[in-house]
Amino acid sequence: MIKNLNKNLLGAALLATVALSAAPASAAKPIGCGGDHMMKVNDWVSGLPDAEPNKWVAVKELALANTALSESKPGECAAHLNRAEHAGMAH
Repeated sequence: MIKNLNKNLLGAALLATVALSAAPASAAKPIGCGGDHMMKVNDWVSGLPDAEPNKWVAVKELALANTALSESKPGECAAHLNRAEHAGMAH
């Protein structure tokens, strides 16, 4: 299970990196970071049962995404938000 989770997180991180590297430098924030998407993922993760083993991974990634957003690091924010979303989906 841990090996599969690591593979999924690595894949998500690579996908986010590729997507962010293709974005123009003038983009204010990458797709998926902040606003409605941040609230949607936050609500979804909050609704996961506490017994869900990956809930706490997702909560940690959401906290890191919020920190990155407040520090004006949109690429880092998007990567953490993506990891939070995928961590909650992994079973």
